[in-house]
Amino acid sequence: MCLDSGKIRFSRRRIGELGAFFPIAVLTFLAGCDLGPQSDNFPVGVPTGETTPLLDLEEIGAFGLPLGFSIGGVAKGGDAEILIWNEKGVFRLDTRWAELEPLELHGPPMRPKGVSASGLGLEVVDAASQQLIRFNTDGTRAFQAALSTAEWPLDGEVKDGEWATCGWFVLVEGGDSRGPAILLVEPSGAIAWKRQFPREDDTEMNRRDLFLDQVVDGVLLTTSGPPFGVTRLDCGGEPVLHFQDLSAGLDSIPPSTGGERMFAVSTLALGEWYLQTLTDLSSDQRVLLVFDDRGVLRRIRALELPLGFAASFSAEANLVGIRQLEPAELVVYEWSLHQHGESPVK
Repeated sequence: MCLDSGKIRFSRRRIGELGAFFPIAVLTFLAGCDLGPQSDNFPVGVPTGETTPLLDLEEIGAFGLPLGFSIGGVAKGGDAEILIWNEKGVFRLDTRWAELEPLELHGPPMRPKGVSASGLGLEVVDAASQQLIRFNTDGTRAFQAALSTAEWPLDGEVKDGEWATCGWFVLVEGGDSRGPAILLVEPSGAIAWKRQFPREDDTEMNRRDLFLDQVVDGVLLTTSGPPFGVTRLDCGGEPVLHFQDLSAGLDSIPPSTGGERMFAVSTLALGEWYLQTLTDLSSDQRVLLVFDDRGVLRRIRALELPLGFAASFSAEANLVGIRQLEPAELVVYEWSLHQHGESPVK
């Protein structure tokens, strides 16, 4: 089975918005991890004659974070800015000057579970007040919408929120007798629908924790534990893509653990393809899985790096990762997909 660490090439490059010169690393997922029909290490069923592009990740910036600083999530901010949130609030990272500062947002303390500067302005899904809050540029509150109504009671705790063109997908985790639910909050603040996953159904979604990741016209719903199932939902809450079931191949993810200690931490869109990151919480072992636009697994790579990916900024072809050092670093990569000998496509 192909489980090498990938080729790492260090060089220097001037990055416009990211300022000065940064040392960069290029991680290329090379041949030997192309899980084609001849592969006997994972049953992927890639059609005969198809080739799998290489994925290049080029590090274009690394930013040290304060000691003990935690990251709940990241989002694209303004020009050359990245928004970071945690239980203490929302922060702005200016990548030109590597400056991190808290945003002065008026009102009671929040527990952000989702942040976006897209659409109508800065918006926060707040678990403390169970509201969607929109802020003016001066930090005052412009708009608040309850995530719980008489027609759509919340019945649980807000766990995650992701913005899409149709509104906010909000993940709610219920108590012992209720399964998780997803609701869509439209830009007007109205709740369009709510989809419940009752625990008595005993589906894989309800036996594992769930989390959301952004795609432009919907959301990716991932189970954090084996078999790491991924479903793409559209703006109506309907499943439009189910990723390949990995159950048959868990013994090889990775061979040292059989996947038992692995947890999915993200599933991110790379154009029409997807990158899923699995992590072993007891070590620096990471497994990267590349899926095509049909949800078919096309590449697998195990790394010994304390790295996880938190967000994908599709317009810039950027991936944002977190290097779990002490203190942690937020790392920006430029990604590209290309065939052997061809120019990268972003």
